[in-house]
Amino acid sequence: TGRLADGYDQLIVGGYNSLIAELAKDLNIELKREVAKINAVGNKKVTITCKDGSEYFADFVISSLPLGVMKSGSIEFVPPLPEKMRNALGRLAMGGYEKVILVFDEHFYKGWTENMDEFKDNKILVNADKNNMGSSPFPLWIDVSGKTEKPTLV
Repeated sequence: TGRLADGYDQLIVGGYNSLIAELAKDLNIELKREVAKINAVGNKKVTITCKDGSEYFADFVISSLPLGVMKSGSIEFVPPLPEKMRNALGRLAMGGYEKVILVFDEHFYKGWTENMDEFKDNKILVNADKNNMGSSPFPLWIDVSGKTEKPTLV
């Protein structure tokens, strides 16, 4: 399948930039354009109007706007987003989540992944106490060395 592991959480060999570069290979991507309006009414084309007045036309739009931008209402959608979606956006909140990947020269932590309690006193593997995961900035470490061929913790 080309997947490194089961489940939804995957490492991308070559990093996320390599994935984006491959997906965008044949696309015309405009950077530093602030969108003012997305209009999907009319001639079955979508019109994207930018704040500088420039317009772009497409068969469809895939939007990955940050939650804060969606909630601010700074982009006009025509037709307006469905009421259910607007209500859902109003109830969503941002949470803190960071993923850190550490690659080491040596597999000094070998065997520690079997007993997570051993992580709690190690200064490099910050406070990963499985009994107190909610208060730790890095509550869980996963050894993915077998997938990366280097000593690696996520």
